[in-house]
Amino acid sequence: MKLAVLVAVFARASAETHTQTLSNGVKMPMLALGVFQYNDSQAEEAVKAALQNGFSMIDGGQAYANNVGVGRGINALVSAGLRKREDIFLQAKIDGCGFPNISMTNCYGDTKKVLEDQLVELGQKYVDSTIIHFPPLPDMAVGGCRLGICDLVRGQWRAMVEFYKANKTRAIGVSNYCKNCYECLKPEEFDVMPQIHQIQYHLGMGPDKLGYVSYARGKKMALQAYSTLANKPDWYKWEPRGINPRILSGEAFGGKLGEIAKSHNVSTVQVALKWPLEHGFTVLTKSSNPKHLKSDADLWSFSLSDADMSTLNTEVPDWPKSGKDHGLHGNPAWACHPPGSNPGMEESVVV
Repeated sequence: MKLAVLVAVFARASAETHTQTLSNGVKMPMLALGVFQYNDSQAEEAVKAALQNGFSMIDGGQAYANNVGVGRGINALVSAGLRKREDIFLQAKIDGCGFPNISMTNCYGDTKKVLEDQLVELGQKYVDSTIIHFPPLPDMAVGGCRLGICDLVRGQWRAMVEFYKANKTRAIGVSNYCKNCYECLKPEEFDVMPQIHQIQYHLGMGPDKLGYVSYARGKKMALQAYSTLANKPDWYKWEPRGINPRILSGEAFGGKLGEIAKSHNVSTVQVALKWPLEHGFTVLTKSSNPKHLKSDADLWSFSLSDADMSTLNTEVPDWPKSGKDHGLHGNPAWACHPPGSNPGMEESVVV
């Protein structure tokens, strides 16, 4: 068989076998490439490398300013016959109300425009899922949708539902949404509710921090995990940036992470990615290195034991109490729990 055919067969098999089914019946891959902090050229190359090395899902976003590169990467492989578009799961994200290009005064209208603009940037007739990246900007600093922000949430969601019903996306959802932001959306008003929730999740956060996992599943939302290696963006100044060094070295959990990796003959990164996978998350990771991508995609050749999971489920206390494990803590929807806030505050809703 020719190389192109082998690549296509492998990629299709991976996508078909390792998926989770959304509430509307759409199958979403369990592994995705993230493109945060790439420019267009870097995104294009990363997408092409990922789709030829075991990945079938790409997680893009308006805020990343690299949709053009993402689209070029996908279209290049489709045009070359290396992948079929229907075997690629492309996810787009749009900003919340109050972020650039989506105003507070016309959130519904601006959201509709940005949704259409992204299709043009990506060079696609449709995307496979679209999620709202953040709740409305003004209330993030105080812990969620507590200040009469529900009208904005509902207006933006109405635009999402219309986009979905126009068959321009196969699924819709939210990201970093506080529970009370989600509660702004009522089933009696919307016949399509969020099917996906993307949250920060990684080793050190425990299996259900602040109840976000059980809450999402109770609302029939499939979960996606970002920052799966406890990696922090470049603008973080108060804790380690990039991949958490204690995950990379295996020193996390008193060195037990390294012991678990060694027992399975895999890397500590593979174990860190396997952990949210075992909890049923679609796992987002990032690389443009074919060797690393192949390793990241090789998550189904081993299983974590009950003892392994018990160790890895340990919740690291929040900063500054985390000591040597500093950087492993975190909040699933960080916008809902700013520093110094009471985590319980976001439970209340003012509509």
